Amino acid sequence: MANREPYQYQYLVDAFGKDKIKQRVNFLYTLMDAFIVKEDIKAKVTINGSLLQNAVIDYFADIHRLKQFHDIENTNLDKISAYTAYWLLRRKPIQLVDENYDNPFVNEEFVSQFVLIAARDELPNVSLTAKDLGVHNLFLRSVLYCFKYRPVDAQSIELMILAYRAGCGYQHSVDISNQSV
Repeated sequence: MANREPYQYQYLVDAFGKDKIKQRVNFLYTLMDAFIVKEDIKAKVTINGSLLQNAVIDYFADIHRLKQFHDIENTNLDKISAYTAYWLLRRKPIQLVDENYDNPFVNEEFVSQFVLIAARDELPNVSLTAKDLGVHNLFLRSVLYCFKYRPVDAQSIELMILAYRAGCGYQHSVDISNQSV
């Protein structure tokens, strides 16, 4: 007979603390709610708290394994963001409630914006030129396309974040070089 004992997550509470896990759920819920309000889709979707909690638990389980495997104490922001994004894509906590709403990719849209926020976290808040805005929007469309139609994992999402930062760093170097001419 199969083991029907419920999953035990006490080791995550012991490793990270109940408050930290709750804070992460609340933080993501707040971000999702703000996204839903901004997109004006409050009557069309809802946040499934159980799926969100499962995504957060899966995230902490992965981070716990990662820390043990690499024997590290802290995880960098890119990994935190990438693993969070991955599990949000897998669990899809934003659920459609309006049968006439025809956007099945609302979770992917949220996560692509979440990844952009993570990628821009350590960058100065600057306005993009028209030329740069075009490249920037192409990057965002490509990320969203990948989230919709391609298999992704946390490592590929982390690479997306790093690629965005590298592109910004390259552009900064080009701008400085052009100023000195």
